Amino acid sequence: IALIAATDVTTKTVVGLRQAGYRGKIAVVATAVSETSLAKMGDAGEGLIVISDYDAATNTANPKVKQFVDEMGKYGEDKVEGTEFALNVWAGIHLVADRLNGMTEISGPALMKSLDGSKVSIGIAPDFTFGTPNFLKLPRLPRSTVQFQTVRGGKIMAPAGGKFTDLEQFVQQ
Repeated sequence: IALIAATDVTTKTVVGLRQAGYRGKIAVVATAVSETSLAKMGDAGEGLIVISDYDAATNTANPKVKQFVDEMGKYGEDKVEGTEFALNVWAGIHLVADRLNGMTEISGPALMKSLDGSKVSIGIAPDFTFGTPNFLKLPRLPRSTVQFQTVRGGKIMAPAGGKFTDLEQFVQQ
């Protein structure tokens, strides 16, 4: 079963499916789960497949994830959950700050010009070239890679080696 819904709906649906006796696989988008929602799910969340754009926020073996966790602890007063949304905002802030450093003109158009066609490495996902359209033909959707993660012990865990699947190659098969 694949669920694409808001966090509260995902939580209720997963718990309901498990209570109804369903023991098969359930896949959810990473934006629909959090530490809080997994705590609410309890054992019902065990084994969920989480499809994420980024490495799992629990994978502190990744230096950039470790940096994210450390900065959220330092500046977020331990109130920031390690979610895909949080990782996205954190990576975006660092990317923009890095690009603005040294620019002579600080504006939206100047930033977009500096990004267009450039190789981007954020450390929590595969590198990509900004502005290169993928199979969806969306030029501002920078890459078509996902990571299939699993919920174990109430935590979202990255696959061994932090492997990502390139959907561009997948749809061409």
